[in-house]
Amino acid sequence: MSFMIDPSRPLNSEISRIIREECNRAITELSDTKSDRHEALHEIRKGLKRIRALLRLIRAGDRAFSKAENARYREIAARLSHARDAGALVETVDRLANGDAAGLAALRDGLAERRDRIVGEGDDSAEMIAGVLARFHVGIKAAGSVNLADDRKKAAQILASGLERNLRHAWKSIRRAEKHGGPEDFHELRKAAKDHAMHLELAALVWPGRTTKRLSAAKKLGDKLGELNDIAVMRHVLETEGAEIAPETEIQSLQQRMKKKQKSLSRTCLANARRLFDISPGKVAKKVALNYRQAQSRPDRASSNGQMPSLPRLERSLSATDRKA
Repeated sequence: MSFMIDPSRPLNSEISRIIREECNRAITELSDTKSDRHEALHEIRKGLKRIRALLRLIRAGDRAFSKAENARYREIAARLSHARDAGALVETVDRLANGDAAGLAALRDGLAERRDRIVGEGDDSAEMIAGVLARFHVGIKAAGSVNLADDRKKAAQILASGLERNLRHAWKSIRRAEKHGGPEDFHELRKAAKDHAMHLELAALVWPGRTTKRLSAAKKLGDKLGELNDIAVMRHVLETEGAEIAPETEIQSLQQRMKKKQKSLSRTCLANARRLFDISPGKVAKKVALNYRQAQSRPDRASSNGQMPSLPRLERSLSATDRKA
């Protein structure tokens, strides 16, 4: 199946199906002893983000389930984040080297050794993986306990409410990042952009208009904001462990590169975020709810690629009222 809600099926069963599929995919990745561990961790974390974005989307329909399951997958993500972040730091150095790999060679080697030590195949790693696998299996069983409205009108409103909440959260995050510009502000914007991309996939059959370009823009924004987050993590690691990783001269060189890159990324991300979220949350929500309610009566209109034909576009400039959170 796919990471997409079929509006012709009961919402309960679709949510359960998607969660189970994501959990089973993660279990397969973790159980494959021949796979690249760094890449497997990366794919699993992406799956966890998809599950948590789905839970936020349907939160208005079953708050208890969403809260409990979000806590479960947040805890799994926390167990995996240290290892994945260690790998991301090596990738960050590669991006910032900009053709001068030799100038940061000792720093890169030190971060690679740190990564391999954290992600090593020792007893601690095996214990961590066993614990994560157990939690995914529990998550599969728990997926069947979601209790959403059987009524199509209520189900439509649940999805519309989740989409609208995310769009308004995005504008709050944009304003805070513009005003304060701290790592935590851009991190919130990144979460909003990531959730929006995943919500577009989930609601592709009922979104008002084509999602292809918007999805691409949301993913690119999330990736750029991810680079900003990597810089913030790198700064923290160098402040606490730098002396054990590389010579001071290379650390200073990287700090200068990060400062320049951070300024450029911040400016670009804010401009792109304003363009991406320049839509009316309320109007999008109303159209999504209408499309969901009507979808069951027109399944034959789905195109060959699984998307509904384009509906009137709502991606217009927001008024001050539309943008109020």
